[in-house]
Amino acid sequence: MLRIITDSTSDISVEKAKEMKIDVVALNVVFNQQSYRDGIDINNQEFYERLETAKILPSTSQPSPEAFVKLFEDVKANKQEAIVLLLSSKISGTVQSATIAKDLVDYQHIYIIDSLQTTISLHLLVTIATTLREEGKDAQSIINQINDLIPRTKLLAYVDTLDYLVKGGRLSKTVGMTGKMLHIKPIVTLKDGSLVVLKKARGTNKATSMIVDYLSTNQNYQIDHNYPLFYGYTGNDEGLELFISTIQEKRQLTNKPFVVKAIGSVIGTHAGPGAKAFSFIAKKPK
Repeated sequence: MLRIITDSTSDISVEKAKEMKIDVVALNVVFNQQSYRDGIDINNQEFYERLETAKILPSTSQPSPEAFVKLFEDVKANKQEAIVLLLSSKISGTVQSATIAKDLVDYQHIYIIDSLQTTISLHLLVTIATTLREEGKDAQSIINQINDLIPRTKLLAYVDTLDYLVKGGRLSKTVGMTGKMLHIKPIVTLKDGSLVVLKKARGTNKATSMIVDYLSTNQNYQIDHNYPLFYGYTGNDEGLELFISTIQEKRQLTNKPFVVKAIGSVIGTHAGPGAKAFSFIAKKPK
């Protein structure tokens, strides 16, 4: 059987991975010099409880090459093929670790793909890859289709609190304090694999409205209804129902099923609790 391997920033749980018949390699989150494997040694509830009381922001790190070697050796021993679909190389060195591991194992039928995505948008691509495998598509056909979809895979999200961007050194304390007073919610997306701020809204309702407007007016963000929709949240799901229903209704998606996922520790470290996200495949540009 064709193996599909991803990493824990896809927010695919151990149980879900078994159901999907895939392998997930964990990144690491470090609290006070104690390292935990994302989704294995620490679950979402434990992570966010600790995050909200932490004086020092936890750090995150990529898997070591050794974390991939064992999987790759098993693929080689069983004379299988493996598609390895990983988070953006602009965010993490996980692709590099996997590439080193492939060289160490010295087996050509391991295909590493830099998704240029993370969290629910990576989960979306992994879901499509497993569906194609179930349909009987071979490795090269799946690789070709995933590579075609990567630039069309979109993620729009808003960050509810600036506290963690300040703690992580991505915003100054002065900017963070001003933003907090004005209830600023940055709206972010992934562009060529890097996280960028699109707009800044005042309040969560305005942030959701701005995301809907962006979906309505930007030609590169028109939803392709042939693919799944994914919604995600960090920490707590307060306001999630309104976020989802607003997008579904305003974009005429009320009859379209969707998947809701809790976003885990690696992305949650930087976004903090309360963030909401939407991911989908966009239509091909005309």
